[in-house]
Amino acid sequence: MKQALSFFEKAIRNNRLAHLYLISGPKGSKKNDLALEVAIRVLEKENEIDYKEKIKAGNIANVFIVEKDGELIKKEQIQALQQEFSKTALVEGKRIFIIKNIEKISNSAANSLLKFLEEPESDKTLGLLLTENIDDVLATIRSRSQIIHLKSMEEDKIKEMLLKDNIDIKAATLAPFVTKDIEEAKSLAEDEEFLNLINVFEETIKIMIEKSEPLTLFFAKNRDALLIRREVLKIFIELLILYFLDIIYYKTNQEIKHAFLNDTIIIYSNNNSLENVNEIIFDLQTIIMEMNYFVNLDLTIEKLASILNKGKWNNGSSISSI
Repeated sequence: MKQALSFFEKAIRNNRLAHLYLISGPKGSKKNDLALEVAIRVLEKENEIDYKEKIKAGNIANVFIVEKDGELIKKEQIQALQQEFSKTALVEGKRIFIIKNIEKISNSAANSLLKFLEEPESDKTLGLLLTENIDDVLATIRSRSQIIHLKSMEEDKIKEMLLKDNIDIKAATLAPFVTKDIEEAKSLAEDEEFLNLINVFEETIKIMIEKSEPLTLFFAKNRDALLIRREVLKIFIELLILYFLDIIYYKTNQEIKHAFLNDTIIIYSNNNSLENVNEIIFDLQTIIMEMNYFVNLDLTIEKLASILNKGKWNNGSSISSI
């Protein structure tokens, strides 16, 4: 959480806050604490008053918190948020709303929220959406948000345990993002299919950066490794999402996960905007959702190559330039 809070503090100091953030992280990653700390710092910048106790006690009109009612966040709750924020003229300073478990929002509530975000008053508000599973968040909400991912201590702990068992650093780094069960992670990190997939993943990144051959041709050569099972292709795409999230973390001064791909992350970051990277992540997440239904996996690989080709490059960019 420290690094994410440092990112927000810098954005607040430089008046560079976006209007909407999607904060993703597993249980124990302190998403709620981060959201409250951000609200405190935003308000304390405008007024030198101690807001901490007021916010935590719910005794301040500037902050509105929405939690699910039963199993869902309902339309009436978002309407209450809209009604409260329509009183902006009566409340001094920034207005901040925090919605917990945003993946549990109903479709009607989501439509109301999106309409609220498009209203003129929304430029005076800051939205913090919290989720434990970013893949379950509606695409229309993800696409309007700047994504902040909080890493669980659990992932670091699993990685440390795998390294103690002499697991390869790359497999030890990536396996905990596929499973949080230590025995499953160890089994995966030693599995030949997974190790082959990591090699294909690394080579994909290299080709994407160097443009050494068409990705469609490379994927065709490695069809057997990618399509051995539908689940394997899903894991491959999830690894790509983690890579592009690392590019966002690098751009926003957060810790990256793929230290062994640091050079390519720097190159990609220098050549591509946050908007472009977020678009690629959105498209990759869409592919994973589509794979929950019957889709032709060969066509999925072609689509994947097309998405990865969205990267933009200055002339002369290459890994050797680092």
